[in-house]
Order: sequence, then structure tokens, then C-alpha cells
Amino acid sequence: MVVIDFLNFIIHSIFIILFFNSKNKKEAKIKGFRLLKSATSP
Repeated sequence: MVVIDFLNFIIHSIFIILFFNSKNKKEAKIKGFRLLKSATSP
């Protein structure tokens, strides 16, 4: 579905922004994982 692809694009964009803004890469990974979980759950 197009909507799911669009959401995935947004999630990845946010993850990349968090990854580059965070000095601690491990922290950025955890933030991105939490975002992914919250986005996939209804």
C-alpha cells in the first residue's frame, strides 16, 4: 500500500535525522527503534 510506504519513508527520515543529530549513536538507535514500534502499533 502507498500509505504504508509513505509512513516508512517518514519513519526512516526521522530516524536518519535523529541518528545524525545524536552524538551517541546507540541512543539514536534506541530512539529510532521506539519510533518504529510506536508507528507500527495501532
